[in-house]
Amino acid sequence: MEGIPLRDLWCDINNTQSGEKLKYATQKPVKLLERILELYSDENDYYQTLEKTDSTTFRLQTQLWDQRFEFQLGYSYGKADIQKIYDADGNYFSNIQSPERNWIDNIIGTQIDLTDNHFDPHQGFKLGLLHSSTNYGPELLSDYAVNDLNASFYFPFFKNDTLLFNYFQSQSVVTSSGTIDQTILGQKLGLGCDLENKQKLCETAENRRLQYWLERNKQGKASR
Repeated sequence: MEGIPLRDLWCDINNTQSGEKLKYATQKPVKLLERILELYSDENDYYQTLEKTDSTTFRLQTQLWDQRFEFQLGYSYGKADIQKIYDADGNYFSNIQSPERNWIDNIIGTQIDLTDNHFDPHQGFKLGLLHSSTNYGPELLSDYAVNDLNASFYFPFFKNDTLLFNYFQSQSVVTSSGTIDQTILGQKLGLGCDLENKQKLCETAENRRLQYWLERNKQGKASR
């Protein structure tokens, strides 16, 4: 927020490690993602889906000027058929009322690399921009677009170390609104808990699933 000084600075998390790198413009270190999840959520907030997925992806990526400029285009479409949903304790539920969904993803992005070493930079600057849009087949789910900006500054620090400053921003915009009525969403995405032996546990998992899609329908999905 404007006018409020920075209170916390995490200096114990290194840049994305070589074993993690996927050549993705806005990729973040695994330890950073773990830290954010631990701060803002609890283990029991999650449910896991077992899905049968069929998808096709087309991707064009090119690097120019000694790999200092990268451009990428991506298009994918597919469908997912949910077989089971597991809660945090490993209980699973399979009476899913609307198991299938389909989607279309479009991606366009670029990265400018003005560092001294593309794989292990010690000084210079990197800028990554990525725009993605997702269109869901079911009309009750929102379509959204996400714009990511990732800027990294590298400075030599003593003889063998590097000081890194990173700025990342992710903005999500709903382009076509789905339903935000929990009753309607429950009728379409419910788990059929009245058919399950562990009905109360099923209802808890169902509520978490509905809350997830309600928030997604309201706000889209920015990167974390």
